[in-house]
Amino acid sequence: MRYLRQYTKKDCGPVACLNILKYIGQRATYQDIYRIRREVGHSSYFGVFAKGVEIWLDKNNINHECIVCPKISIIKKALCSHHIVLAQTCYIDYDAKKYHKHFSLLIDYEYGKTKPYKAINYYSQQTYSNVSYQSLKLDLSKKTRYNPYDDNPNIWIIRKDNV
Repeated sequence: MRYLRQYTKKDCGPVACLNILKYIGQRATYQDIYRIRREVGHSSYFGVFAKGVEIWLDKNNINHECIVCPKISIIKKALCSHHIVLAQTCYIDYDAKKYHKHFSLLIDYEYGKTKPYKAINYYSQQTYSNVSYQSLKLDLSKKTRYNPYDDNPNIWIIRKDNV
């Protein structure tokens, strides 16, 4: 399966949604990004809020469970059970002195590796990447300061058994 990466700065949420559709077996291409943007309430300034993603998952009958401020062990257990994890992480832009949220997918856990978490669209301009335990833990431990209405970090465990 070929997953997609984002090509514009604020499309991480819609791209994650497209990749979830691919995971559950539905046809999805980057051309669907315009429809997904509308469905999740995408804005060119803020991107997508967690609530928009939650509504989109419900509307599309995608079997999921949302966990706020998750432990890494929950993610590892989900991945080892052949589910995927939609993660809303947070990173710091030191140049702009701002916190930014980011949506990406964790699709696999590889035992014995220094970077055991296989991710989609985790880092800028990379479709696939491997993420270390320390990086994932750090990115899931921050909260965005500019948006008190959007809980994060969040994860959504996505199960294939909805279709």
